[in-house]
Amino acid sequence: MSNDSNYSKHAILFIDDEEQSQKYFSQIFGRIFRIYLASDAEEGLKLFEEFRDEIGVVVSDQRMPGMSGSELLAQIAEDNPDVVNILSTAYSDLDAAIDAVNKGGIYRYVTKPWDLAELEVTLRRAMDYYQLKEQHRMLARMKISGLEQMFHQSRLLACLAIPALLETGPLAVRAFRDLLRLSLEQEKESDQGAFSGTEILSPTGRQDLSERVKGRLGQVMELVKSDERLTPERIEALNIEMEERDGETRQSLPTRALILLLQGKATDREVGFLADLLKAYQDGYEIRPAQLGWQLIQSETPDETLSVQEEIYSLFVDDSFLVSLALGELQ
Repeated sequence: MSNDSNYSKHAILFIDDEEQSQKYFSQIFGRIFRIYLASDAEEGLKLFEEFRDEIGVVVSDQRMPGMSGSELLAQIAEDNPDVVNILSTAYSDLDAAIDAVNKGGIYRYVTKPWDLAELEVTLRRAMDYYQLKEQHRMLARMKISGLEQMFHQSRLLACLAIPALLETGPLAVRAFRDLLRLSLEQEKESDQGAFSGTEILSPTGRQDLSERVKGRLGQVMELVKSDERLTPERIEALNIEMEERDGETRQSLPTRALILLLQGKATDREVGFLADLLKAYQDGYEIRPAQLGWQLIQSETPDETLSVQEEIYSLFVDDSFLVSLALGELQ
């Protein structure tokens, strides 16, 4: 169980129409928890709405004028399913309490008269449970925020890349798709995410990033349009470079080149490497898993070349490999 000091982060809302019960509950458990008191369901709902960011546990008596405790807790559970609800009931209402717990939305019930030691344990476990769920929510938000940032920058690259790719044909779109597949696959195998260095951007930062990426991407496309074609020796050199690993991040050169391009920080070497990859695709090569790792391989039976629009759709919507990786990150 948590230390008492940890319980001050969140409060208990106690609802009972008997003034003596409110006083009794507050005196005994107020030394451990912060407590809000309400005398009926209407007041309880108002307090819950006012302090919803503070309240982690709600304890309600079953028999109250107007709305019963089980009805009140069901309404609170529907509004905020993360709050832990406890129903306090007399032995005569035990069947109703059991039924309410079985229907969901109620953590457990306690019977009157209270066993104070047992009730304290129940309250502590309920608050521990709420705080554990809150920690999981925070971790999930952090993870999703990082993924949103990654996909934001990937979409930014797409918006900048598409006009240039329209000039070089659908094979360039396919090259970017395969490069993204390779990067995400290597990120799964790495202790340090390939996209972990992306920064949270302000509107001004996004504009600056846009200009940087646009400039480097323009350089890539200028090299692709040049008349210089790839020799077999250059293809062999590219495959050797594909296996290079950064000494600090352990990222391969293709992954590193893509990340630096997304950040607008690609050097002349990464720009030249990406341009040669695009040229290789124009010559019938594709990035494929091989015995020694991912390699540029010329297919004897190349895939049917789709239109630019179809390849772009495959890149951002219809690639099951990319979709499964993204969904896997969210689990």
